[in-house]
Amino acid sequence: MSEQLSTSATQPERRQTTTLPGRDERHEQHEHVEEKLIFNEDEMRRAITRIAHEIIERNAGADNLILIGMLTRGAPLARRLAARINDLEGANVLVAYLGATAY
Repeated sequence: MSEQLSTSATQPERRQTTTLPGRDERHEQHEHVEEKLIFNEDEMRRAITRIAHEIIERNAGADNLILIGMLTRGAPLARRLAARINDLEGANVLVAYLGATAY
């Protein structure tokens, strides 16, 4: 009986590589995704009100409060929360934005 060496033991394993889709291909992939409504307008308003009450409660008021929204989607949320806290407490809440991109 002669021993045979397998080709995988003598040669490096070849792996199939795939390239990431280009910008146009990624865009085309997302065209077929159906949008799903998570909150309607009324539900979103109630959620922001609940979050605003939680912030006020946990901070014992709205004095010296600053909200920081992550760009891009957190910025409008921070603005809406600040407006709602202003409505509830009459406090002028500062809003700042933070970008997560590397410099």
